[in-house]
Amino acid sequence: TFSATIVNRCGSNKQFFVSTDADWLTCSSSSGQLLPKEERTFSFTVSDGLNPGEYSTIAYVTDETGLAEPLLVNVTILANEPDWEIDRQDKDLTANLYGKVRIKLSEDNYIFDMDERDIVAAFVENECIGKTHITTDNDGHSDVFMTLYGNGDMANNALITFRLWRATTGTSYTLSTEEVIYFKTDACYGCKSPLILSTGEEDCIQLFSLYKGWNWVSSYLKLS
Repeated sequence: TFSATIVNRCGSNKQFFVSTDADWLTCSSSSGQLLPKEERTFSFTVSDGLNPGEYSTIAYVTDETGLAEPLLVNVTILANEPDWEIDRQDKDLTANLYGKVRIKLSEDNYIFDMDERDIVAAFVENECIGKTHITTDNDGHSDVFMTLYGNGDMANNALITFRLWRATTGTSYTLSTEEVIYFKTDACYGCKSPLILSTGEEDCIQLFSLYKGWNWVSSYLKLS
């Protein structure tokens, strides 16, 4: 919910009407009358049922002559973060990683992830051993700085895989690297040249929250 204020700067009474084409946005007052110099504040409410994503619309305040004042409304609905937690109780070894996340839009068309709300995580099998957010600088560059945590069982032979979670869609992706990465104590992956972590077109991960007993779930399918 957010509020907006209108003011009648004229010397006479003014009728007003509030309208918007978005079915996910409602206003506390759709019409009314303002006395000269009167202010009126009303609230806009965004629907609770919106899926994660970015939404945009224009609300109009129109008087009885048809003169309209637009109000641009931009709304971002963020998904709940994945439960990627690092258990550091049995991990006394560390390594470091510097890289960049590259998102595939189509064949030979990539962009670098610039959203600081997005999360990159490292895994050994299904155990999270590192997690961080995308970072950006004033020059428009994005980076990933991550500390990896391991133990003796992982040293020198544990395969590391990577995942990306995008905040505006709630979608998780597997990330690929040009070379296979194994955990090595005190290693610095990407320190000489940034490690490029890339998504594929069909490398999505769908997460389910399951409860005790029967659960109904659905899965995305792509016809070939």
